[in-house]
Amino acid sequence: WSQEIDWMALHGVNMPLASVASEAIARRVWLKMGLDEQETDTFFTGAAHLPWHRMGNLNSFDGPLPKNWHDNQIALQHKILDRMRALGMEPVAPAFAGFVPPAFIDKHPEIKYNRLYWGGFDAAYNACVLSPDSPYFNKIGAMFVKEWENEFGQAKYFLSDSFNEMRLPVDENDTESKYEILAAYGEAVYKSITAGDADAVWVMQGWTFGYQHDFWDKASMQALLSRVPDDKMIIVDLGND
Repeated sequence: WSQEIDWMALHGVNMPLASVASEAIARRVWLKMGLDEQETDTFFTGAAHLPWHRMGNLNSFDGPLPKNWHDNQIALQHKILDRMRALGMEPVAPAFAGFVPPAFIDKHPEIKYNRLYWGGFDAAYNACVLSPDSPYFNKIGAMFVKEWENEFGQAKYFLSDSFNEMRLPVDENDTESKYEILAAYGEAVYKSITAGDADAVWVMQGWTFGYQHDFWDKASMQALLSRVPDDKMIIVDLGND
């Protein structure tokens, strides 16, 4: 990590993603929300698949992670952030995107949610995402941000990738309804982040917009971002070839 961070500094990178220990923070949140350790731990994938778990694509596959993994990741993240900040970088912290463990749905049958699908995996491994009007969206999102900042210090930028390579639960033939749902999701993610830190800026990967351009036409992208202040949102271009 020291070499990686130095390489980034030498190449002018000043907003590195700091996703290490995301699961350790999430684990604390889910335990506070009433899940037991087994219900929480079985939500996480094995370590090799964590990038996709963090984007909501995949749950449980090849998991769970042992407790010492979480402890070691917390210790490592402190060292990573110390080095990044010493070099004048603004780390981008992880935030909540609406994805919840199935056990949380089981405990709260009143919750409105949608199941998304990705990569041809069985439904048991795919995401459950809260509806944007769920009161839990804001509550859990604020807890994620506060739990991260309590452990690692204040951040300005928070990454939330809501629907990476996944189609949203909308009727694509009903454009008015589609745009309203997209706007509601964008608003829910943004408000859940700023509920934890009023000064936070939402960061999102732009990859999925180009990858699924048949779904993400200009009107759909505009709808998603229509209720987010321009100076509170950064879309990172990962398809800039």
